[in-house]
Amino acid sequence: MKTELVIQDQVINPGRQIQCHKRPVRNYHIFQVCEQIAYLILGLMESDSGNSKAQNSARETRNFWNGWTLVKNEWQHAQDFRDSPWGTMEYEHYVLLPTVNEIKQLSNLKVRRVVWALQQFARILIGMDSAQMQTWVGPGDISEAAEALNHCEVVLAEYWGTGQGDSQGGFDTGVIAPEYAVGQLIPDVDMNAGSVWEPSTESPAQPPDVPDLPSTAPAPGTYQGGIKK
Repeated sequence: MKTELVIQDQVINPGRQIQCHKRPVRNYHIFQVCEQIAYLILGLMESDSGNSKAQNSARETRNFWNGWTLVKNEWQHAQDFRDSPWGTMEYEHYVLLPTVNEIKQLSNLKVRRVVWALQQFARILIGMDSAQMQTWVGPGDISEAAEALNHCEVVLAEYWGTGQGDSQGGFDTGVIAPEYAVGQLIPDVDMNAGSVWEPSTESPAQPPDVPDLPSTAPAPGTYQGGIKK
């Protein structure tokens, strides 16, 4: 008796593309920091934890802390070697960062919060005056970037924990995120979209207003019902 086995090609369903903006950076040191941030952001967005609504695995958490260590190492290099020499020709580097709308699509609350903090940090670095120079990072920029970096670390530690522990004593995976029984919100509370505006003298749009109704309090010198004293 023979049982024949027929070999078939694996059918693989495609994943989704990630829309990004191309951000230019001329500073060699700042580019090294931003590149590691971009890898970390994309790693979070494509993570196994991201398939859940409010979970993060200890194993992935530890791996992402390794990525964060590289970000901090490069930022330390940027400070230590900010007076280093540069070549005759200037390089312009590019960093791809997810669009605002892509970040808003993330369904995992914990992933989304950390990605927001990292994206904000990258935007601050790329927008610094020093980002247009070849190696120099000015003292004012160092101060602002350090504040943003510290904030990222606080958010990462709070939302994801350290990932340390064991199966008997439990793992540190940060705060327990709520799971609301609302299903899929359409539209979502943040509309799953945002827009970018150039700074301007024009004030942001205000919420719509309607005329106030007359007061129900008696006018001075009268009682309720309009009866005079």
